[in-house]
Amino acid sequence: NIVRALDSKVISLGLVEGPIGRTDLKIDRFIEDEIVVIAAANHELALNETEKITLSELSQMPLIMREHGSGTRHVLENALKKAGEKLSELNIVMELDSTEAIKRVVEANLGIGFVSRWGLTREFELKSLKIIKIENLQIKRQFQFVYPRTPSLDGATETFYRFACRHLPQ
Repeated sequence: NIVRALDSKVISLGLVEGPIGRTDLKIDRFIEDEIVVIAAANHELALNETEKITLSELSQMPLIMREHGSGTRHVLENALKKAGEKLSELNIVMELDSTEAIKRVVEANLGIGFVSRWGLTREFELKSLKIIKIENLQIKRQFQFVYPRTPSLDGATETFYRFACRHLPQ
């Protein structure tokens, strides 16, 4: 969708995760992200912050997931496959279409969920959610800017691009 919007000139700069398979567009690495498992701060798993759980233990927990077709779900599915686990073997009790919805349901202690570490700043400050470590499972992805191979970006787009590159950690 982002590449189509660039092609039709609806947008002049996009942010994507994963390869786009095009040589006519410029791609600049932006920021690395990690998908983590979260639980409510009062969840039994969150009370022991040093302990890791196994994939087998994870598969028994009620899990809140992103919907089919989401980038986060796709990255998670690939990471689980590499670790020898299938998404279909997990106890998925709910599928939601946003990180915010997943965080609210997990805060209500209705299950655990997979979300981007970047999306947890508020919850860390409030101490409402905790990250649960999983043995032999680390899920990282790279976000990158994508834009046409033209001499330069337009004014506002160039300003935003430079601001983003200067103010977010690499």
